[in-house]
Amino acid sequence: MNSPSQDTPRWSIERCTMVGLSAVIVAVVGLAMFTSGCSGTAPKPTTLGDESQESQVVDTLSLAVGALREVANSTTDQSSKDTLYYLNQWIGRQQLEANWKPDPMVQQIPRAYQILPTLGNLDATEFSPLDLGYLQQNLWLHDIASRLAKNTEASSPAMEKWLAENEAKLGSETVSQLRHAELLFDWTVRNIQLDPLPAEPKATAATPGSTEGPMLPSRRGDVGPGYAHLPLQSLLYGRGDAWERARIFMLLCRQLSIDAVMLATDPAEGEGASIAWLPAVLIGKELYLFDTELGFPVPTTSGTGIATLTDLASDPQLLEALTVGDEKYRVQASQLKTVVAFIDAEPEALSRRMALLESSLVGEQRLALSVSPTALEKRLRATSRIGSVSLWRVPFAAFLYQVGQQEKLSTDPAALTTFIRETQMFQGQHPLMQARNLHFQGKFDTVDQEKGARTIYLESRPPDAEIDLFSASDSVRQKAGINQILPQDKKMQGEVAANMTFIARRAKQHATYWMGITYFESGRYEAAAEWFRDRTLASGETPWESGATYNLARCYELLGKTSEAIELYKNDDSPQKIGNQLRATWLEKQGAAPSSTDAQPAETPPADATEKK
Repeated sequence: MNSPSQDTPRWSIERCTMVGLSAVIVAVVGLAMFTSGCSGTAPKPTTLGDESQESQVVDTLSLAVGALREVANSTTDQSSKDTLYYLNQWIGRQQLEANWKPDPMVQQIPRAYQILPTLGNLDATEFSPLDLGYLQQNLWLHDIASRLAKNTEASSPAMEKWLAENEAKLGSETVSQLRHAELLFDWTVRNIQLDPLPAEPKATAATPGSTEGPMLPSRRGDVGPGYAHLPLQSLLYGRGDAWERARIFMLLCRQLSIDAVMLATDPAEGEGASIAWLPAVLIGKELYLFDTELGFPVPTTSGTGIATLTDLASDPQLLEALTVGDEKYRVQASQLKTVVAFIDAEPEALSRRMALLESSLVGEQRLALSVSPTALEKRLRATSRIGSVSLWRVPFAAFLYQVGQQEKLSTDPAALTTFIRETQMFQGQHPLMQARNLHFQGKFDTVDQEKGARTIYLESRPPDAEIDLFSASDSVRQKAGINQILPQDKKMQGEVAANMTFIARRAKQHATYWMGITYFESGRYEAAAEWFRDRTLASGETPWESGATYNLARCYELLGKTSEAIELYKNDDSPQKIGNQLRATWLEKQGAAPSSTDAQPAETPPADATEKK
């Protein structure tokens, strides 16, 4: 590879330094980067200036959104304080409904989840630090969804062909919404690497003599399906199980005003609980099915397109076609005579303040921040085969898990160190966090000296020789100037240096993989393939093997290298292997695959694609 050009941004040891690894994490609900230093109502921000400026008419809502835009890039808590200050200034001037009541379906929420502070304050008319993570999450979801909605074609020629062929039957509005939903789903599958779905932990028995019920597994900090990450974390980390993937997809749909719910089996009376199955989008009176575990929509009889729940009722063979060898599809047609629809509603989405804020944000500032479960239930009841509708418990469990996990970590130093090692680079002061923020906005390139995501990803990719300096001998570290940023205590020096080595190497692995994602999203598939194949997979050590393999195969498909794509899908052994093998079979049925020599001419790799390994 060519050597870096002179103007290539250099990686800075100081920027990637982790300090305070031995500090105890405070148990909070939400991410520390959004709540650090914020308690109660934020003080008056310095940006307002003197009293004469304060007396002027100020669009505090626009100021709040502007401050929120800066939270993820800020190395201090000032933007967080400004956001809260402006929001509370704004809501304090609103005429509030005197007899506001929560949505009636809130009464369905089990008592065990009522300990969540946000559920106890749904009628609150003051924004708190706990709201900031939720607002940032939806700002990113909005940015992603709005960007994808500008695309005029589906993610693949085959899907676009199916949509075009069915436009007369379905109507242009339905086809438009389906195209948007398919693009959002495809983004989710490519960007959220699939983790195995954990088994449901067993609940503990109630303490004898206690008036409290048994503690939920999520509250104990036990990992379970769908709740190990908040949606904000799934976005940042780029990974999640099938249910967490489903949540990202459904919340993206909400940003484009497309109703989406999680479908589950509806067991006969006395035969156990409902089992979450897959997300579906409600368009008209049909539920279109998207399988986040397989990684593609449930296909129609043609082998492509997007099947509906009605289609499955009339043709059970559609599910049987999803069998691979002895591995039957996880849900049988007999289990779908009626289904349960779960509505994803985080506590904030049910609150008065978020509904009021959403109704006041218009145009480019519009954010989908609230949900009306009862209204959605009525629309769902107009479809066939819906047995019941309820709020999904997973969003509440995800918040409880944050509390339980932090309490567990506070008593397990080794687990705490591992946790901080894996998550420190997603704190506000780390360049990788800033790159993710720009990535979600689609700001990949540096413009007018304002760094884009790719530039910062490159800054997070130091040569291995520089990373190895952290774990070198004391004399080598001293000569390189590294000891100046380490503790004076020799024992602590070694521990912190080892942690810094791990974090720098992990951040480089993340940045390398996400560079490929940015090129894929820019339509530069040859460059993306290079980053997935030659940088991520060829490194021999990466947490992104399954994601890079899948995205590389997708690049090959779009480059006409179908044989190479089929080979990758067939040899895959990731949690998505069943879906990938089915995709390989589908590609084979499309006809003779062109060889590599028949593919499109390779584009010239961009300059920064040939930079540091």
